[in-house]
Amino acid sequence: MKIREATKFDLPKVIDLINDFYNEIELDLKSYGELNLEYVNKLYHHIVLGGGVAIVAEHGDTLVGIILAIKNPNVFYPDKIVMNELLIYVNPSHRKSSACYKMLLKYKEIGEKLIKDEKITTYTVTKTEQLDQIKFENLGYRKTEEVWVAGL
Repeated sequence: MKIREATKFDLPKVIDLINDFYNEIELDLKSYGELNLEYVNKLYHHIVLGGGVAIVAEHGDTLVGIILAIKNPNVFYPDKIVMNELLIYVNPSHRKSSACYKMLLKYKEIGEKLIKDEKITTYTVTKTEQLDQIKFENLGYRKTEEVWVAGL
């Protein structure tokens, strides 16, 4: 299993992982329609070109996991940049492997370097049901809120 930062050449496989993620989650996204590939392409390239972080887990020549995060100004302190995780996904066939944990370690390594270099002030991760077994506190995170969804 290889954990690495994604490149622009990974986009087709990243789109497959994004589709797998949305096909698996328990939200009724039929009203959303098809994935907007033009927008995903722009967002992904923004992230890969320094507007965030894209980390992949690779088994052979297959991408089996991904973390996407984006840098944004803090809502109330716009001169402070935060990095928010957008997506963590591991293919079900690799969930019992160390792929997710290793990607989170890489995300932490990159986040800490960005803080040290004063590029961001904080970085976040969202704990979903699929990540229930991960002890985020052991990775140095502290819980500050819970996110609940209504409407879908």
